[in-house]
Amino acid sequence: MKNSNPNILLIMTDQLRADALGCYGNCICKTPNIDKFTQSGIRFDRAYTTIPVCSPARSSIMTGLYPHNHKVMLNTHIDTRTTRGLDPNINTFSRSLAGKGYHMEYFGKWHVHEDYDPLQYGFHNYTPSKWNWDKSRWYDEIYIDFLKGRQLVSAKTNAPYTEEASYKLARSAEEFLHQYNKQAEDKAPFFMRVDFIRPHFPSIVPEPFAAMYDGSEIPPWPNFGDNYTNKPAGHQRKNQEWALQDKDWNWWSKVVAMYYANVSYLDFCCGIILDALENEGLNEETLVVFTSDHADSIGSHNHFEKGGTMYEEVLRIPLMMRWPGKTCAESVDSHFVRNMDLMPTFIRAAGGIPPGDIDAIDLTTLLEDSVLPNEWPDSVFAEYHGDVWGSYTQRMVRTQDYKYIYNPYDLDELYDLKVDPYEMENRIADPDYSEIRNNMRGRLHGWIKQSKDVLTHTFVTRNFPDPIYPKMPCKT
Repeated sequence: MKNSNPNILLIMTDQLRADALGCYGNCICKTPNIDKFTQSGIRFDRAYTTIPVCSPARSSIMTGLYPHNHKVMLNTHIDTRTTRGLDPNINTFSRSLAGKGYHMEYFGKWHVHEDYDPLQYGFHNYTPSKWNWDKSRWYDEIYIDFLKGRQLVSAKTNAPYTEEASYKLARSAEEFLHQYNKQAEDKAPFFMRVDFIRPHFPSIVPEPFAAMYDGSEIPPWPNFGDNYTNKPAGHQRKNQEWALQDKDWNWWSKVVAMYYANVSYLDFCCGIILDALENEGLNEETLVVFTSDHADSIGSHNHFEKGGTMYEEVLRIPLMMRWPGKTCAESVDSHFVRNMDLMPTFIRAAGGIPPGDIDAIDLTTLLEDSVLPNEWPDSVFAEYHGDVWGSYTQRMVRTQDYKYIYNPYDLDELYDLKVDPYEMENRIADPDYSEIRNNMRGRLHGWIKQSKDVLTHTFVTRNFPDPIYPKMPCKT
């Protein structure tokens, strides 16, 4: 007897750019398994993270709340005096699904709390995964040299890929699916989350994947070479703090080549899990979701890593879903969605009612065509609160055509995405954009007020135009 509610498989990646995948238009990086999966379901073309930092973004996925509401605003290992992680008593989708009778499995990276693991948040079993590098087998290493010490960016390894943590993680998930399928027919539905650390740097990639790409064949990003004219000072400072001032595309192309190799190896590991689901005959009763916590600049705007800027390269993420009977093959959705919207989506898929006091929106309403286009937000909101270089604040609102970034201690940013999709020209002081600037500031004010952001204090909002609230579908 099949379950009345679907099994749910969530495959999470770390720091994966949407445009690194073939299904999002990349013609160089090979991702056949992810592309094949995407063709069988729906691809969300405008999916965004709530914040380009691991712990806060992952906490948003768990809770359906913006970071300023769940209170994890920095990575948990950065400043444990501020927070050690997500309050274990807060409402999470995992606790809700466990309450609905789901068997809850967690494999891989956590990074939500320094002391508590997934078992304190509703999961029944937890299989952690950590890097297991043998440095003696590295070669062709790429480093960034700092005044004191070096930072490894990437390396090839001749260690067998079968000895690497990502491969072992995929095989552990495969074994769970096999053992689950051997149980009695009236078994409880499962929720399985598989969190890969890849393609987060450093890209330590085994053969044959490490040799897949030649940097000389990778063209520069269209926004490589940004000289930060009329940009916030922090953009150039980020380039300097990472000691990237003298790095030309010859250097960066090798870094991107290894990032692509990392992504292709990740794709191989994902294929193991997706094939296992099919081989065990579980495809038709399983909702499968693929996404990332945030993305990565990896050379765009001459930057490394994430955080500190609100460019598309660090905010836009892949999000794909296959739900037999609900999604249509090869479909594309252009609504603005966020990875935290998975929280109420999972609860609804499990037959529950999502809480009414969250910031996220149930995506099943899009799958069922039960929401009109004018009832869905025509913009998306994100935030940032600092990292290892200290705490500071940023907010972003993006519509189809424009993006506005509020930098209270620096120059604000306004990009006309119709003519400048790679965000090279800051129009914030351009008199021809004054009306658009005011409209976007009003939209940001609307998101701030609706989400009960900390910036609602009158000292801030008295300098904003009247709020323009995002339209939201009715919550039932």
